Amino acid sequence: MSPTEPSAATEMEPPRPLVSAEDIDSCSFAFWYPLLRRWTFKSVILHPIPQELLIYLRQDGLVLPSSNEVDDESDNSESSTDESDAEIASPPPDLTECTKELQRCIDELGGAVFPKLNWSAPTDAVWITATNTLKCTTPEDIFLLLKGSDRVHEDLNHPYREVTSTSGGAPALRDQPLKDTQTQLVLRQWANLNPSLEFRCFIQNKQIKAITQIDLNYFAFLVTDEPTIRKAILAFYRDQVRPVFPRDNYVMDVYVRSDYGKVYVVDFNPLSEATDTILLTWDVVLQPLPPEVSPTITLFPEHTDSIRFSSTRYSQNRFPVDLNATNFQSSLEKFFDSQR
Repeated sequence: MSPTEPSAATEMEPPRPLVSAEDIDSCSFAFWYPLLRRWTFKSVILHPIPQELLIYLRQDGLVLPSSNEVDDESDNSESSTDESDAEIASPPPDLTECTKELQRCIDELGGAVFPKLNWSAPTDAVWITATNTLKCTTPEDIFLLLKGSDRVHEDLNHPYREVTSTSGGAPALRDQPLKDTQTQLVLRQWANLNPSLEFRCFIQNKQIKAITQIDLNYFAFLVTDEPTIRKAILAFYRDQVRPVFPRDNYVMDVYVRSDYGKVYVVDFNPLSEATDTILLTWDVVLQPLPPEVSPTITLFPEHTDSIRFSSTRYSQNRFPVDLNATNFQSSLEKFFDSQR
């Protein structure tokens, strides 16, 4: 989820369903995982989140937790540091016990995981990792991703920012932070998924209205196999998801196994403007669809601007905007210096 205020629908666009706090709660991992455990990837939920880790995530600055061993010589060498800076900076909490618990979970899940909080994975922080992925093999990898993610920060501080319903005091929830007792740390077993087989499904009134390919690259085999993939997704939703997931309107990400013999749930999101429609527009997502008509899968087109669209997973999140701006300014300065 990303902090986007809902906009009014245009005259040509169907009205969007209102989003309630219950809609958002149902998309929380700890809510839907027990319902669909057989149809998703093995995971461990730390709930409530260790208090020391929560304090660390709420602190300002991107500083990794210090080890138990203190380098006194290094501290002495920094004695000239501005005292006001030292007073402002808060030392990270002791995460020794949390580190042990995270390592135990990593080992339980096969040695590699990817983390997320109640709703969001830190996809916007992959730029800071050595592998440019969410793959974590140590607790330090997890700390780095969570601490560097604005998405995680938004989950902690504005979890109900997407609420558009006005009933039951819902508007007041938009500015409320997540309670400590509600905060979950989820570690999901790492799997090398084929990005071409991930799809986003838009459900309204318990009917799949639209499906889109998630990866922004063209794959020729998808054009041929689209009917088979679509049939597998629709059957999976009808038989496994719709009977147990209680909301009427939501977005579901799925992964289809390469032999098309099984479909897995990856995640749920509210049916709100903050959820990316990928290759679709909202007027397509919300257009009336007769119950007897099944939607086709919108695929990435073959003939398009490859420089603009062709990309690897999470490439749009590899670097923060201000870092790109700094590099751009530095390049300009070097250029002008070379012309003197």
